[in-house]
Amino acid sequence: MRIEEVMTRNVFSCGPDDTAAKAAKVMWDHDCGFVPVVNEKRIPIGVLTDRDICMAAYTRGKAPHELSVRSVMSNSVRMCTKNASVSSVEHLMAEAQVRRLPVVDDAGTLIGIVSLSDLARGRDRSAKDRVTEHIFADVAKTLAAISKPHSSASLPAE
Repeated sequence: MRIEEVMTRNVFSCGPDDTAAKAAKVMWDHDCGFVPVVNEKRIPIGVLTDRDICMAAYTRGKAPHELSVRSVMSNSVRMCTKNASVSSVEHLMAEAQVRRLPVVDDAGTLIGIVSLSDLARGRDRSAKDRVTEHIFADVAKTLAAISKPHSSASLPAE
């Protein structure tokens, strides 16, 4: 099965010069906690989560409208192509410890998002004949790898 069969096509994004508040509004309006950051050609150059916005506002002592997306986004964007196999994307997500990936076409243009829930729903649709306990084994392995704790982070003093 290819990623384009399970990905979410209705994807919302923001630009690097937008404010974090504008990105948060996109997330609020579209009930998502993740937006790809794209350049003028809609090529992903970063990703931004609701957690990124909250942590930046907290650690910098600034409101989201005072923060640019560029200053808050993750620059190390992992992505996949629409023709990638589900298993290769599961492996990439596990390796990178991410729950969502931008999906691009052959020109590198953003065309969708694939999330862990997209993978679970896709596996469910493609596995109607298999034993139930094996249906989500690959997704469960991916979730376990993604959820592996990073080195313990120190908390800021109050």
